[in-house]
Amino acid sequence: MVFLVAAVVLVLALSVFSVDVASMQLARTELRAASDAAAKAGVEALLRTQNQPKAVQAALAMAQLNSVGGQSFALGSQDIVVGTSVQQPDGSWTFTFGGSRPNAVRVNSKMRSDSVSSPVALAFSGLFSSGMFAPTKTSTASAVQQEICLCLDRSASMSFDLTGKDASYPTGGEVDVRPRIGSRWNALKKALDSYLTEIKETSVPSRVALVTWSSDVSSERLPVENNLDLQAPATAVPSHVSALLETGLSYTYSPIESALQRRSDHPLYGTTNMSAGIDKAVETLTAANVLRQTRRSIILMTDGQWDEGRNPREAAQVARDRGILIHVVTFLSGAESADAQAVATITGGSYLHAKDESQLIAAFEKLARILPVVLTD
Repeated sequence: MVFLVAAVVLVLALSVFSVDVASMQLARTELRAASDAAAKAGVEALLRTQNQPKAVQAALAMAQLNSVGGQSFALGSQDIVVGTSVQQPDGSWTFTFGGSRPNAVRVNSKMRSDSVSSPVALAFSGLFSSGMFAPTKTSTASAVQQEICLCLDRSASMSFDLTGKDASYPTGGEVDVRPRIGSRWNALKKALDSYLTEIKETSVPSRVALVTWSSDVSSERLPVENNLDLQAPATAVPSHVSALLETGLSYTYSPIESALQRRSDHPLYGTTNMSAGIDKAVETLTAANVLRQTRRSIILMTDGQWDEGRNPREAAQVARDRGILIHVVTFLSGAESADAQAVATITGGSYLHAKDESQLIAAFEKLARILPVVLTD
């Protein structure tokens, strides 16, 4: 009987231990999920709004959508810290409070008697003095650096006006005349001016390259100035090449602005070999000079549907296999297509359609504010 009683007590103690340990592990898992979600919501709001109080509010709101240990989870504003994360050469991250351009949000989650959320009551808290469980978790979400390649349609239709009609030119425009004010190319140039202005203000600097593309065109038709590879001015390269690297990856964006202006000063020719543009952008983002531990993205813009070269879905699959996202912007009604949307979907990028010049500018401004977010702590 003595041994039986001892065995019953031991079995009961083991049962209490097993149940409470499982409850503690579940609470830890739930707290980690809630804390990580709050940190990511906070930094997303920070990058989108550039407003620290809104970032704090977004983190608090996301935390309240979770429950931990059977109770609603909550944080206080003092638990949210906005700061700056810097990636070190070994891949680790350091976080500091504040900074002139904060790019990270740290959430200090805790469930204690002195915190907003109370400790977790264990199943057998009244037995064997097992008490309450007070888990803590620190989560930091940070924006990471990007390598970006602008991949722009420079086919003949980019000289058309904004009505969406084929061969309809703005006043003074026609074939063999440089794109005029009111042309699609001019609208794109305005959108890119806004894009470059926005991206200069982002919290994490990005290197940007420029690729333009159309289709094979006889070089005999082109003026000498348009028959040069702008990336290597000492070497003449026929512009019947479908896609050209106009400027390489750089933190300085003035070469891009100059290249866009040079393209504006000459007629635009060719049709829509979208896959050629994607291939050249992929080549640019997989070159030896691409920085390690960065997110690589292509921003593809077109005013039409592909009509030359292989299906751009195939080119998108190559980009995806090499870890590159493609964000697609289509401009005017004739550019909407299942293929353009599929290019974005295949790689996990965004698809944006602009019906007019103002929407095109807004689309590029939105893309400038998109920074990849990762949990760094």
